[in-house]
Amino acid sequence: MCIPFRNLINDDNTFKNKNEILDVFKNTLGDEITTNIVFSCGSGVTAAVLALAYSLINNKYMPTIYDGSWSEYGKIKI
Repeated sequence: MCIPFRNLINDDNTFKNKNEILDVFKNTLGDEITTNIVFSCGSGVTAAVLALAYSLINNKYMPTIYDGSWSEYGKIKI
C-alpha cells in the first residue's frame, strides 16, 4: 500500500493532528489499527516519516522500518 508522507504533513512541515493522521491510515489500511506494520520505501526516509506518524496515533506501536527498502531489494539477483 502506498501513502505519500505529504498526506500527513501540514504546509508548515508539522504533522497534521491525530484525527487527520488516523483518517489517512484508515483510508489506506481500513479500520484495523495494529502494531504489526512495517514501513518501507526507496531509501527509508519516507518510511521513517510514516512510522513516526503512525506511532502518534497508536501508542503501542514501536516504529518498524525495513531499512534496506526497495533499493536493496532491487539489487537481488535471481
